[in-house]
Amino acid sequence: MSYYAKGVIDIVNGLALKIGSQGEILTAFKGFKKLKRKEIEELYGENGHVPEFNFRENNHQNQFQIVTDFYKAAVLSFYIYFVEMRE
Repeated sequence: MSYYAKGVIDIVNGLALKIGSQGEILTAFKGFKKLKRKEIEELYGENGHVPEFNFRENNHQNQFQIVTDFYKAAVLSFYIYFVEMRE
């Protein structure tokens, strides 16, 4: 059974991410701008993959904050908005 997250905030790079169950980055946003695959690979390496990413353990908590429920989903929306206003 895979663990489901509404989204992931990359604090270091200022991105909102959707990460698959194997750590692959499915979608990335910087503010309201959706990053292209090439931009994702420039940040996270070839294949755009976060190595050893584990949703349950949040083993990358210094860089990522996981949004798992609808209450925290509002935080993700505000984060995207603030990054957009900062840019």
